[in-house]
Amino acid sequence: MNLERRRAQETSPSEAANGKRLELIAAAEWYRLQLGWPVAFDASHCRLVMRTGETVDAITMPDWLASSVALHLEQGLLAGPISIDTTRTWWTILSAPCGGSHADISPELRSCRVHVVPHGGQVVLPHPHDTRHWRRPPNAGTPLPPWKAVITATNRSVQQLR
Repeated sequence: MNLERRRAQETSPSEAANGKRLELIAAAEWYRLQLGWPVAFDASHCRLVMRTGETVDAITMPDWLASSVALHLEQGLLAGPISIDTTRTWWTILSAPCGGSHADISPELRSCRVHVVPHGGQVVLPHPHDTRHWRRPPNAGTPLPPWKAVITATNRSVQQLR
């Protein structure tokens, strides 16, 4: 009887992969319906991706800088979603759309490896419940911080860390 139970509990690799796909498709739907974000399931890489520029913008930076930026935003009651990549060295801060050109990113920020995802670019998002890859997960009741506030907090952090 134990052997039969074990077999019933085991899943094949293809069943597990299908389960993961279905879970990511449901997560993309959650992002779209609950947050209004243009998130899609990228089947070729089995991940969630979001286009930037219309409803969300994204600024990526090294962890040593992003942790300070996150604190500045939290202190100003402007904290928003922050994802952490799988290597845990790059953080992406999501913001309201900048509404203009990203040209006002200073050379100093660029030298600190701050990257603004261009309008129409893609950001890889973790599953909404993946606490290992969200420093601060998205919340349907919380607005995104203004883009300018994220850049101001980043400039402030760079000045303090130098």
